[in-house]
Amino acid sequence: MSANMRTHLEFLLAVFFGLLCYSQSFLFPVTRKKLVVQQRTSAQKSTIEKEVALRTYSYKDYNVTYRYKPPAPGHERDAPLLLIHPVGIGLSSWFWENFMDAWEYGGPVYAPDLWGCGTVSDNDLGQMPSSSFPDRWVEACESMLSLAVDSGAPKKSLFPFVGKSWSSPSTTSRWVVVAQGGLAPIGVRVAHRNPSQISHLILTSPPTWSDMTTAIPLNELQRNDQFLRSPVWGSLAFGLLETRWAVSFFSNLFLFASNHVNDTTKWLDCVQAGVGPAQRYAVMSFNAGFCQQVSNEKELTELPQPTLILQGDEDKSRNRHEYVQKMKDCRIQTILGKNVLPWESPDHVCRAIQDFLDT
Repeated sequence: MSANMRTHLEFLLAVFFGLLCYSQSFLFPVTRKKLVVQQRTSAQKSTIEKEVALRTYSYKDYNVTYRYKPPAPGHERDAPLLLIHPVGIGLSSWFWENFMDAWEYGGPVYAPDLWGCGTVSDNDLGQMPSSSFPDRWVEACESMLSLAVDSGAPKKSLFPFVGKSWSSPSTTSRWVVVAQGGLAPIGVRVAHRNPSQISHLILTSPPTWSDMTTAIPLNELQRNDQFLRSPVWGSLAFGLLETRWAVSFFSNLFLFASNHVNDTTKWLDCVQAGVGPAQRYAVMSFNAGFCQQVSNEKELTELPQPTLILQGDEDKSRNRHEYVQKMKDCRIQTILGKNVLPWESPDHVCRAIQDFLDT
């Protein structure tokens, strides 16, 4: 076997895990545009007789779909949550369904589909450079901050020349950002760039400090991207990993705790429903490493918001003490689970977040 062939096969094996879970992402200030919010008719019942509705709004040249759960009665003035889902095969905002059902006594919750994930209407994603995806993810999250918390309608600028925004009395609280897994760099950058709008940051099962603060070399990013976009090797990898057997095998091996009691059939069904050629490009960008094309050390060490890191008791990467040592205000809490805590341990995650916000 040639050295070239061995390199391709080794990389193919390496992405098996990365394509399913999380890896390690960013960027320029975004100019707010007027957001046109359209509430869709489809909705899902939550456990407290509230509806988690699917909504869309137009932003720049594409539509953003997001899940919205209204605040619990008496919690209209509580901080709204912005949930950032992981990027991987078949993943989108549905990842937060269990968590949103369990969030019974808090403010409103927003969970957007990141660009290229979920329902993809852009047929030209393959023409976009993989390096552009993290930028779009940050911008889409930042655009959510312009949504009025009480109605999902856009805030109207009263004094645009001074950057002031009008909001109703129910929108006095700043946002809380929750980012899962390898999308921690996106959550960190959104919080760092918007300190006046974001009060707290929660990272569930984030990469290690070393992964978050070490930029991947450009030549490695390009090599990974070329492999994943290859009509031969990339198509082979995705073709294998999108099968129900592969999703089940790697989810049980890397994502779920040994005592996982949630319905894995629901997980598999959701993943399978979310796969497709158009959804592959976001996964390609993520697994090539473009969320780590720059170091996040500056943002992490400057972050003014209190930060909570949640990790599972079966997470083999539980060496995140450097976050506490090097960040201004960071604490770590270990709860039941492994690598997808909001899905497998939603009650524990909700309780930890509520306790964190109350301190």
